[in-house]
Amino acid sequence: MMINEAMTSTPYVWMPNTIIEALDMKRKLGLKAEFIAGGTFLQIQWEKSGEMPKHLISLENITELTGITECEEKELSIRLGSLSTLSHCLKNALIKKYAPLLQEALREIGCVSVRNRGTIGGNIAGVYGDLLPLLVALDAEIEVFTPKGYERKKIVKWLEERKLNRIYEEIVTAIYLKKQYEATFYQKVGGREAFTLSTLTVAGYIEKDKEEIKEVRLVTGYANNETKRLFDCEDWIKRKVGRREDLRSLKEKVKKEFRPHTDAIASGTYRQKLACNIIEEKVHKILFGEKMKEEGL
Repeated sequence: MMINEAMTSTPYVWMPNTIIEALDMKRKLGLKAEFIAGGTFLQIQWEKSGEMPKHLISLENITELTGITECEEKELSIRLGSLSTLSHCLKNALIKKYAPLLQEALREIGCVSVRNRGTIGGNIAGVYGDLLPLLVALDAEIEVFTPKGYERKKIVKWLEERKLNRIYEEIVTAIYLKKQYEATFYQKVGGREAFTLSTLTVAGYIEKDKEEIKEVRLVTGYANNETKRLFDCEDWIKRKVGRREDLRSLKEKVKKEFRPHTDAIASGTYRQKLACNIIEEKVHKILFGEKMKEEGL
């Protein structure tokens, strides 16, 4: 591939046909280039910073990144190719069957035009996408293509690795979802307009075996901040919550662990209050099957 810097006074779009070719372009262009699929998330970033990369590497011609298929693996249900648009996922029968909560979350992302352009991979690759809290709560796996080949790992592990290494050479190729269990929740506040970031997104999963709480995942995300699991709150619920009365301390636990920033969209205090109320209500409903009373448990 010949790279002519004179061509890049405005973004130059490269159109590789294979994933190997795309990654090779990125390695040669380095920080001067960004991968692009639908471009909706990148548009938010460009409008905010006023800067665009010199080169864009479009992934739209790479057929192996497309398609939604049922998996044969025992615990997994579906594989979502990273180029699957949000609109396509919203209408897909397999997602409706195995992960209906994902479709509910998709309806909360932007407007129709954004969902028609935006892709699953793009929502995730930017590490701030509104779907990430739910995917972490669902214990989803991510597949990426790197110079070493294909790698697959828990999406929560991938997020931790991305925090430590901001300069990376990889392409998100697919998301793998397990069959969704009933005790899962998702709630998004704000961000329904075309390119508006969310005020707060909260998701969670609780697994019970009779009276024992076996597994808890509580996840938050908002605007341009990383998805965060509330590990201390999860551990406390597993160890301490057996009766409705035990949940009286949950808000304080959430408040202690979740310390969001203030920005142009909302204050940190407001986000914290939202998270406390949403998590308390959802956890109570899953564990005890009743809606909380406003005056208390």
